Amino acid sequence: MDRAELVSRSQAAASADTADRPGGLQTTELTHYLQQMIEIRLFEDEVQQLFTKNLVRGSTHLCSGQEAVAVGACAPLRE
Repeated sequence: MDRAELVSRSQAAASADTADRPGGLQTTELTHYLQQMIEIRLFEDEVQQLFTKNLVRGSTHLCSGQEAVAVGACAPLRE
């Protein structure tokens, strides 16, 4: 999935019907979480590309497909 498709899906989610959201979350909260997950995925994809070009020293441990874990774990935290 490329960046344009991810952004398109994010915009579609933001404009979807707001009735009966899971966990009582508002559309803005859900959209924010989705945007965070997209940002993580795009960052990791870029790290992987740099690594395959030998522009990142050492090794990488990517967690593509696990973005929701990081976003969900950090969601209740406050500054």
